Amino acid sequence: MLQVCSSSSGAALRDSVQTLAREGWTTDELIDWVLANHGEEYLAYPEASGTGLFAWIVPPAAILLGALVVVATLRYMRRSAPPVETANIEFSDEEEARLREAMKDMDSAEEPVF
Repeated sequence: MLQVCSSSSGAALRDSVQTLAREGWTTDELIDWVLANHGEEYLAYPEASGTGLFAWIVPPAAILLGALVVVATLRYMRRSAPPVETANIEFSDEEEARLREAMKDMDSAEEPVF
């Protein structure tokens, strides 16, 4: 992240790290130096202990809690919804014949879409 940071403090830290690297410092020494001078917030990932543990636990727990709320809400809405009644319409033989003829005309009038 440091290589793409455009702030002045990012540029200063980048220059310091490059200077120390030219002096022969190892990667581990550079990481220790940055953490000693600037703290663990400069890590790309938090430590899996202490307060850094919250960063590993809270996001998945929040996602799980959100999913549980959605499921509970959907179940509640399904239970409280009134049942849908279907209409029982009875047609006479003449009406049924006209309906079948109209549907046949509609089917033959439609052109297939490819």
